[in-house]
Amino acid sequence: MIELRMEETSAKGGRKHFCLSCGKDIAVIKDSVIFKCPNCNNEIARCGKCRIKGAEFTCPVCGSVGP
Repeated sequence: MIELRMEETSAKGGRKHFCLSCGKDIAVIKDSVIFKCPNCNNEIARCGKCRIKGAEFTCPVCGSVGP
């Protein structure tokens, strides 16, 4: 199981987001998105590669599962 980091603070003070499926920094992967969980409005970050593959993710707040 991958330990996922949802966000980190960069040296410039901005937030870094990591894919909920693979744990990679979404800023460096084309077609990445951040959206609200349809059940609890928690932020979900997904990299473009996992979106194309349809990799499963689970919201860490409410447990909602999605592709």
